[in-house]
Amino acid sequence: MDPSGAAAGNCLTIFPGRAEGPVYFLEKDKSVLDVPEGAVVLSEAPRLDIALILPRIAALLVMEGNPVGHLAALAREFAIPSLFRLGDRARMLAGKNILSVNATKRAVYSGVRWPGMRERVLARIAAARDRGRPSGPLYDLVFGLNLVDPDAPSFKARYCRSVHDTIRFIHEMAVRSMFGFGDRQRRRHRETGRELLTGLPIKFYLIDLDRCTPAGSKKVAPEDIGSVPFQALWRGLSDERLPWAERWEREMRGMPGDFKEAVLGGDIGPRRASDANYVMVARDYTNINARVAYHYVMVDAMVGPGAENNHIHFRFRGGGASDENRARRARFLESVLRQSGFGVDRRGDLLAAWLRRYPEDDSKKALELLGRLMVCARQLDVVMSRDIDVDLYTAYFLSGRYDIFS
Repeated sequence: MDPSGAAAGNCLTIFPGRAEGPVYFLEKDKSVLDVPEGAVVLSEAPRLDIALILPRIAALLVMEGNPVGHLAALAREFAIPSLFRLGDRARMLAGKNILSVNATKRAVYSGVRWPGMRERVLARIAAARDRGRPSGPLYDLVFGLNLVDPDAPSFKARYCRSVHDTIRFIHEMAVRSMFGFGDRQRRRHRETGRELLTGLPIKFYLIDLDRCTPAGSKKVAPEDIGSVPFQALWRGLSDERLPWAERWEREMRGMPGDFKEAVLGGDIGPRRASDANYVMVARDYTNINARVAYHYVMVDAMVGPGAENNHIHFRFRGGGASDENRARRARFLESVLRQSGFGVDRRGDLLAAWLRRYPEDDSKKALELLGRLMVCARQLDVVMSRDIDVDLYTAYFLSGRYDIFS
């Protein structure tokens, strides 16, 4: 934000164009249904429910966000002038009355700047309202979405009615497959897996997919693994500033292991504590499928020089505390990851997150953050007994106050 009122810098144009309108700051506890028609919407994160109001807003400004995420794709489809990654400084725009947005030049101005622009915006909204939802045989065949809920009994291949349905189904099945990949390969790689040497309180068996580790040894040190995404994630996991809290060990000291398994959810989910944890590595790929304390986690990442194929997928579920506390921890994870550019889907204590097509350096930084987050979230459900804890721990983590998580 410079003295003239223009905000540019490192933000990204999602869809070009100009627009004017009254600013509406869509805070996370506000409903999108309260957004007035013709407003310039300012949001902290790319909330998926913003899609409901895209046809009737002037422009969209998002402080964070993934340029290849679902909301970005919809903003382009509805041709809404949009800017993502404005940064936290954009909060000052919430105090303005009228904003003029030039998404093409990545600039935002306070006040009316272009005569007649407001009328053109309202005319565009009125035309969209008169047209209603696009329809027709071709639209329904390509863009129609019927498979909305992945947990519904009707979420099956035979119910795909459009190209959009097919893509949605393939994506969900791919994520589920990746989550169980390590377990499905356990028998096949029982003899070829090697122990990962680490001082951290978690045990991994390593499976080398393309000879990126030294040959001839039954044990491998993390620093000897020539995998770009693994090294980035491990830098986060092994950050010396991080505490590895053992809250349940203190609470249930002296209790038999089988009893703790039953009480803390050890028989619920894809693995037990006695199951092996696996990390699969290649030069540009890693997959971690693990039982961490009393929850389950999957990380699947490909990172290399070409951003087109780069991706990070993360899945998290379970815990030893009450349903409410586990859900609060999942909300904490969601809050941190959304503010860090990830797309997120959360249902209760089940969380799936993704980051796709980012450059190599950005992807490595995201994996480091994810590694630190995995450690800080470990057994955090024990202490998250209040809704306010979600915001408090989010602020602690994003500000680097890792000592709070001890």
